[in-house]
Amino acid sequence: MRATTIRLSLVLAATVLMGAAGALAADRKSAEGGAMRRLELARQYLAASHKADDLINSYPEMVRLSKSACKTDACTLALVAAVKQATAEAAPAYFEGIARIWADTFTEKELKDSLAFVSSPSGQAMIAKAPLLIPGESALSVHMQEQVWERAGAYFCKAQPAECQSFTAKTQSES
Repeated sequence: MRATTIRLSLVLAATVLMGAAGALAADRKSAEGGAMRRLELARQYLAASHKADDLINSYPEMVRLSKSACKTDACTLALVAAVKQATAEAAPAYFEGIARIWADTFTEKELKDSLAFVSSPSGQAMIAKAPLLIPGESALSVHMQEQVWERAGAYFCKAQPAECQSFTAKTQSES
């Protein structure tokens, strides 16, 4: 009788453990399915919002506005074209990484809502007008970068006077 009770207890324990393991596997599979749905929604949002186009068009504009090594318009145009091509080549991997970060950060509902917005008339209007923002935003960005480096140089030189000359010489040769 005692052996039968022990066997039944072991069978019951094994059944409970198998059920728990199955439930954990189902939870994991469900979570993985949710993560995959979120990743796909993030990819759809990025595609629908034309973020890659904005990036590909804004980097060359920033180069055009910055103080590059070019002395002629032809040189600047060639540099802008090169930056645009390089950005277009780098963008897919960049945006896949962005989609993964978004999928880990946002809920499925948040991603669906964002996708619904960019698909709406207001969202489409914002997307259509985004290229009009690039020149102004790029000019502001270049101006801000110049201010940041100027101020950072002053703060750095105050904190590290012994390194100041090499820092300012390096940053001046890069601008």
